[in-house]
Amino acid sequence: MKLFIPDKYKSRTEYQVLGDWFETVPIEWNKLNKSHNSKSHILILVGRIFKNLENTTINILRDWTFTEGNQLLCLPSWRPIELDDIFNLDINLKINKNENMNWDKYDFFNLEYEINTTLQNGIISQTKDSNILTINYQQHQFSGMLTATALPLLDFNLLSHQSTIKRLFDDLLHKKTDSKKNIKKEKDSDSKNLSEPALYILLLAMSDMNLQEHLTEKLKTYFYKEYDIEQIQQAIKTLINYSFLKSNKTISEEGSEYIKNKGYLPYVREIQKIESAKK
Repeated sequence: MKLFIPDKYKSRTEYQVLGDWFETVPIEWNKLNKSHNSKSHILILVGRIFKNLENTTINILRDWTFTEGNQLLCLPSWRPIELDDIFNLDINLKINKNENMNWDKYDFFNLEYEINTTLQNGIISQTKDSNILTINYQQHQFSGMLTATALPLLDFNLLSHQSTIKRLFDDLLHKKTDSKKNIKKEKDSDSKNLSEPALYILLLAMSDMNLQEHLTEKLKTYFYKEYDIEQIQQAIKTLINYSFLKSNKTISEEGSEYIKNKGYLPYVREIQKIESAKK
């Protein structure tokens, strides 16, 4: 299954992350309705993009979303927005800011928004305090589907939880096929588990960072994490034992393959972009 993304916004970090999981197809708005055929289609839309859409584009998007077989999956980054107004829905469906939430099922999500709706059927996930996180909405049994989630499933900062996030994302796709065909295959080296500091250090190495000096400061700068010397030394030892780092603390071919197979290249590009901006 190929996933549509808006051509105009294909350079966003979220779509770079998605592109390492699935085959993505950039599509122009005025060509979206031409995609109607016997196949099902899924369009992934970062919620913040809505504020930049013209009325003609909204009309195209609305018609396409509720055409049988199609699915529009909307996810962060968000801003407060009234999806019911945008899509002329017969229910209330709004995205509101709420930073006082915790999802007990997965405590690593930094939740900033919730879904407020009168929808009774189609609630997919919510917190123990009944804050709604994900919904599916269809106008009728045979219409296309609008899926909205407050979960930051394409967030660069959640890369250490990627296996869980990829699964949650895949579960939201209405028409799923064999995940072995959709999600890039993992090689044998992927079975090697890395601690959080080890993964971050490997990403720095892949970004051509010098690990011989100021490593603690670099981890804090790029990942907002602080680790003690013992944790860092253990992480480097693990990477060398796995043959992901060479003895001179530069990345090996095995380490590069691990990064590529795990879908972490967007994070490497983001680090390199930040580093370039500093020069």
